[in-house]
Amino acid sequence: MIMMMLVLPLAGRYRRGAEAIYAYVFALAATTCISALVPAIGAYQALGSHADYPHFEPQGYYDTLRDASLVRAGLHHKVHLTQLVGVLTFPSFHTAAAILYMWAFWPLRWFSLVVIPWNMVMIVATVLGRGHYLSDIIAGAAVAASAIAITARIGAACSPVRRDMPTGALSHRDIA
Repeated sequence: MIMMMLVLPLAGRYRRGAEAIYAYVFALAATTCISALVPAIGAYQALGSHADYPHFEPQGYYDTLRDASLVRAGLHHKVHLTQLVGVLTFPSFHTAAAILYMWAFWPLRWFSLVVIPWNMVMIVATVLGRGHYLSDIIAGAAVAASAIAITARIGAACSPVRRDMPTGALSHRDIA
């Protein structure tokens, strides 16, 4: 997100930078609300398996399992700021964020050559690493698409350009 706040304005893409931040916030709020209604566990817990790779230990994921059963049972009521871990996996915010990054940097062709492959790898890795199911990925993509659509609609409604005027015409504000 810091890259969006720095690179896009420095490249002269002020509006895209603002839209990207709004879309990111909408996607984060949506995934948080959906996750609260549909608490899920990842593939490791559901399948009862462990990491397949000897040099890969998903400790961050294992930490989430500490509280997951308590959240699902409705027994986890206190949040300790020093012990926060992710607990919920549906929809995948990794996917939503990756799609938002690719969309945000799309106008910067030179920068998107790095951003797009990097974020595609992140999306694929969430499934291959068994942190998410394919349904989590699809739901995360839907959240990102919705956040982009909502942001575009709000941006169009708030735009100072009037839609009923021909391109290049001056409004009364430009003349005064």
